[in-house]
Amino acid sequence: PPTCVAPGTGYIWCSDKGGISRGQAYVYQHLSQFQVGDLCDFAGTSIEGPSFLPSGCQEGTTSTISIVARDGSGNTTTCSTDIVVYDNEPPLLSIPDDTQLECNVAGGVEGSDANVVSWLDEASAYDTCHDESLSNDSPALYALGSNLVHFAAEDSCGNVQTRFAHLTVLDTTPPLASCEDSVVECTGALTPVSTTCSGSDICDAAVAVSSDAAPSYALGDYGFTCEATDSSGNGASASCQIHVVDTTAPVIAPIVAPLDPVPAGVAVAPSAHFTDACGPHTGSWSFGDGVT
Repeated sequence: PPTCVAPGTGYIWCSDKGGISRGQAYVYQHLSQFQVGDLCDFAGTSIEGPSFLPSGCQEGTTSTISIVARDGSGNTTTCSTDIVVYDNEPPLLSIPDDTQLECNVAGGVEGSDANVVSWLDEASAYDTCHDESLSNDSPALYALGSNLVHFAAEDSCGNVQTRFAHLTVLDTTPPLASCEDSVVECTGALTPVSTTCSGSDICDAAVAVSSDAAPSYALGDYGFTCEATDSSGNGASASCQIHVVDTTAPVIAPIVAPLDPVPAGVAVAPSAHFTDACGPHTGSWSFGDGVT
């Protein structure tokens, strides 16, 4: 019979979903190492074995391929080799580029935000041989500043590839400063005035506010400014008015004057006391004869 010498066990990495075709170049290269011949009249060979070699994981799955050598007289010899197809390569992993988003809720950007979800969805994974899964450690809230997000691609053999990207949350939006106009009744040369000044920010709960309003004002109209600054240094201001008004009439104390008629030509000296909470005032007399 013909002679047949098979090569040793071949180890080939999985290159198709689930395994590798027997016609693949690396398999063909291994099978070409069979040595067959016949001293008299060699007729040829045939291959026996699976056309598709299934893959295992790191240890691989073994398939046996046999060569049958024939001579012209019908004599045959069979020899075999084992091919181990394995998968120790992690999936391919593509991740999104680093990105920036504007803070839009207290403390940052929620992980469920549409822009975040869209960014995460840019990641993809593909494994040549086995089924793959894709995961990330996206937080519920992306805090102000740089946030590191890890992406992982894992195949059903447990081969894993990880990469990371940065999502930076910025705060470039100024807070809202607000105040209210004040109308205060005059109570003296300087009237105490209470003013309002507040600030709010969609990102920062601790907005610093300041006002240049004085604690008291004289009669008249005045302006003041309310300023608000967030922790990122963004500032805003609002302007309001203070009106110190005098709508209260002076108070006249009882008039002191003669009760009985006074002869013509006799001088009289009536007196009265005028008071006003707001400040200086003037008074005048008016007599029944038209004299003031």
